[in-house]
Amino acid sequence: MGFSGKGVWAVLLFCVLGCATTYLEPGVDQETLFLKEPIEESDIAYAGFYNYDIYLDGSFFRLYSTGNDQFVRKFPEDHVSRLPVQRRIPVETEKVARLVLASGLRPAMSPQAIARLDLKSARGVYQAIQTLKSGSYEDFALLFEYDGQEDQLYLNDFGRPFLAVGRHQPTFRKVSFGWGFSGLMTGYISILTLGLVPAVWKEPAETFIIVYDRNLDVVASTRYEHGTYALSAVWVDSEEGFVMPPGGGNPHAGGIHERSAQGMYDFMNSEGSGLFSK
Repeated sequence: MGFSGKGVWAVLLFCVLGCATTYLEPGVDQETLFLKEPIEESDIAYAGFYNYDIYLDGSFFRLYSTGNDQFVRKFPEDHVSRLPVQRRIPVETEKVARLVLASGLRPAMSPQAIARLDLKSARGVYQAIQTLKSGSYEDFALLFEYDGQEDQLYLNDFGRPFLAVGRHQPTFRKVSFGWGFSGLMTGYISILTLGLVPAVWKEPAETFIIVYDRNLDVVASTRYEHGTYALSAVWVDSEEGFVMPPGGGNPHAGGIHERSAQGMYDFMNSEGSGLFSK
């Protein structure tokens, strides 16, 4: 005896309302992309780990992220917000513009807004950095100073020979084709079993860390894959695995899960100085 139309909708409604989703502890795989020399963790000052990009608000993609806060709590002695500035080092405008564009402006602003910025002059680059400060990228405002009389950009020296910038991807939650197909098929089976058999999928997560010397030349970069497995069924405990934007909004717009970011920092902490020695 088959389901009637109302019966099918009742089953679907039951699974949607009755099933909860939990995210498993992510594993972390490391791939060193470039290494000029072995680097000790105690020689690095970190600036910024951002991961959520919810919607466009004027020129900015408004960011709602706990990724950076998690990192500061995990590594308070290594973050630029906790380290004293010991001196200022003159740096080339082009190098500052390249760093800020790649790690700050492109994730935080629309291409149209970036095109209107002056990234050729020292004053223009510093103004762009101050713009980032108001757009939830406060770390970049801690890295640089500008002398208007000399028309010169300076890099703040935090007493460490290297500066590292971290970036989480993807910005928005998305599933790869293979795992999307897996979620679709297991989701169909889950519906047929009234949510007893779980729907299973994996949401991707990557972290890139780029290390600069005091001349803002790249000396190391590494990539980490730490995608998170998800289970959805009537018997699992529900978890909020992503940050909800203030005032509600689309809960599926958030990027990397909090658990995934925390797993990444746990891995970094366990590796210690081995992060950039391979």
